[in-house]
Amino acid sequence: MAEEESGGAGQGAAPVGRAAVAVGALIGLVWPAVLLPVTGVLVPFSDKPWAWDGGEAAAVIVPSLGGAVLAVLPVVGLLRRLRVPSPWATAATGLLLVCPAALALVWWASEELWPDLPGLAAALAAAIGSAAFALVVRCSSAGSRLRAVAAVGAVALAAGASAVLLRPAAEAREEAAADFDAFPGTMVVMDREGWEMTEAAAVGDSYLEITYRSTAEDPRTLQVTGYADRDYADFGDPCAGLKRVTCEDEGDGVLKRSDAGPELYTGYDGTPVTIQAPTWMPDARESDLLAAAGHLREPTPAEREELRDAVMRHEADMNLPG
Repeated sequence: MAEEESGGAGQGAAPVGRAAVAVGALIGLVWPAVLLPVTGVLVPFSDKPWAWDGGEAAAVIVPSLGGAVLAVLPVVGLLRRLRVPSPWATAATGLLLVCPAALALVWWASEELWPDLPGLAAALAAAIGSAAFALVVRCSSAGSRLRAVAAVGAVALAAGASAVLLRPAAEAREEAAADFDAFPGTMVVMDREGWEMTEAAAVGDSYLEITYRSTAEDPRTLQVTGYADRDYADFGDPCAGLKRVTCEDEGDGVLKRSDAGPELYTGYDGTPVTIQAPTWMPDARESDLLAAAGHLREPTPAEREELRDAVMRHEADMNLPG
């Protein structure tokens, strides 16, 4: 039987090869539709990636990828009937490596060049999938060529997948940098010995929030937020209309006490500022808030650049899937 298959592959290579390549082209033509559920489950991760933890991401992605692997099985049987050499390696190389890499290229092109033409992107995806799998089937007669195609496909797929997953983070960094550079108000930092900045977040033209952590043995956390718009928070009467909340004038500002933790409403050089010790972080004392109010100032140029980097890093972290 082995001799018969070997002889068939050697003596009738041309007609069998043409038929196999043609069938491979048809398989590649419909493969984008098979991969659609796999790519579809990735949409939530690019939309609101911070809403998913690692376990939830794995619970969605792994079964979806498993569906694509199962779809390869009937293709393996068809390739074997067509007497394609190494049907398992051929199917896996073409359908799980090369075709997805080609589709990643189409996805990038459609996002960058013709985002308003989904029909064109779908047609191009089908055409590239058809050509890619036909090429893999054609290379299956030579093991070295098939391995080379598999290596190129794996590298391209890894690069494409990384680009797709990291794109939201890159876009978030750019938006965060633009928001930071366009911030209309006076930026406010805390200049107090024994405290260091851990992260910063800018929200458009509304506010800049900086988180500090004490360097003491019992570390505590403070959030200093400078607002470009005084009306963004109720600096006139922080307790107005609220229950189970008390406010007390402490000279440097109004101290608001609630279940969310103490918060001081103060200001610096006309910029409204809140200093908060949230209960979900290592607790800071009310005295820390009052002391911080006396150590507010504008950042130096070097500190401003450090803040900008921290804001960009924070947005990138928030937009990494899983």
